[in-house]
Amino acid sequence: MDAVKAALGEDGTFSALPESVVEDARDAIVRIGRAFASDKDQSNPNTPLSPGLWRIVGELAGDGDSHLHEWLREGAPVGISRDLSPGGWFPASTTADPPADDEWRDWVESHVSASPTSCSNYHSAESDPDNTWALLKTERQAGFCSFFDNVDALCEAVGSKDIVVTKIALATKPHTSPPKFRLICDARENRLNTLVRCSERIVLSRIADVVQSIHELAEIGGWSGIECLSADFQNAFKLITIDSAEKRFHICFFQGVWILLHVLMFGVKSSPLVWCRYSSAACRSSCLRVSVPSDKFLSMLELAKKALSSGPAVCSKLLRRLCGKLCWSGQVVPFIHSLLGPLWKAVSAAEGKCRKSSSWVLVSSVRRSLLWFKCFLERANRVAESCGLGGFLSIDGSIEYYFHDKISQHDVKKFGAAVGDHRYQGLWEALALLVAVRLWRKRLPLSVSLLCRSDSRTAIGAALKLRSSSPSINQTPANERDGKSAKLPFWIF
Repeated sequence: MDAVKAALGEDGTFSALPESVVEDARDAIVRIGRAFASDKDQSNPNTPLSPGLWRIVGELAGDGDSHLHEWLREGAPVGISRDLSPGGWFPASTTADPPADDEWRDWVESHVSASPTSCSNYHSAESDPDNTWALLKTERQAGFCSFFDNVDALCEAVGSKDIVVTKIALATKPHTSPPKFRLICDARENRLNTLVRCSERIVLSRIADVVQSIHELAEIGGWSGIECLSADFQNAFKLITIDSAEKRFHICFFQGVWILLHVLMFGVKSSPLVWCRYSSAACRSSCLRVSVPSDKFLSMLELAKKALSSGPAVCSKLLRRLCGKLCWSGQVVPFIHSLLGPLWKAVSAAEGKCRKSSSWVLVSSVRRSLLWFKCFLERANRVAESCGLGGFLSIDGSIEYYFHDKISQHDVKKFGAAVGDHRYQGLWEALALLVAVRLWRKRLPLSVSLLCRSDSRTAIGAALKLRSSSPSINQTPANERDGKSAKLPFWIF
């Protein structure tokens, strides 16, 4: 993880992993799995994923979804020509049964489209050919699709004259400047999705479920034993190749060119299920990090400030919008729900049964809740360990003394550190231990044993060994020149 952080730099959360780091990770998987270098080989030209590596990771994790690495080599079924076998991680599907064989054949015959005149796309794609072609050519270059100038060559490639063409649309990705686009295939319009047989249905975890799981892990191993990793996947669906028997249903047509997709189609009903099986396998771990994006906090803070400065009354629609955002973030920070009650009550009383017309709420009736939210949102993104010190002394279960202070410029200059930088958190934790010992050493006899609790293994290790690999942390125990504090035995757990 340190190598990954160093490679990504300060903006790592917004950067792609360098190829050298990816290659090091592949080598590590082969080494830990006691496998062969050939397991890193890319056996399918239409995906950059290595089936061998997925097999190794699945075996090491004891993952029961054993089909995944085979699908990367041979192509995944999508539930039309090939059954999509269950993976065991999602509940069984409750949707209606697919059409019978006779109905299925009749549908295919009625939707076979071998004539260019019968193929039309949505206006968004046809009216912006430059961006549409740019995306299609990028996908072809990545090996995700192939172009054909005539239908005979296409039919030969898929091994059937019965092909089904799906309309494409050009969608703008939200919150992008300059705008970015994605292609969407509408498999609902031509009723292709009615043929898809899904034995499972996706049930995604709520944020509250994730928070509960983290607490359960902490109870087992302690907070210091939990590490978090946030992962994003480039190209997502397009990383998964499809079975050759399914390809005749993954065809598009644009401005005289036939396009054959070799990967999951964004728009087919089973594609999210197949992708979720892969992404969950890639992230299946006992560690997870949950957070609310800072821009979400800022938007809620602006709404709270706007409501407080609205004068004697505030529009109920503004309060409803704020309540919706706070309710969502309450899945991460449950105590927010305890403050939401007065806001919802005021909104409900003002709007009654009609939400279309504008209603007004007296600010005085909700000022207390709004001020609490404003105070919380202004401080929510602060991490105490990187900007201040604190501790308390508990004797027989009772807190007798405590201290807290900001990290001073003298501290920063002395250790060559920076306030708010997570890289120096271990230093400040060690300094907090030193401050605590100096403050309370005269109150305790030399024979006493201290039980020291901290979420920083670095600081605990430095206190126990009186040394560290960090030169700055080494300066903290070195300051105890009289040796009195150093003689205090620490029981660490």
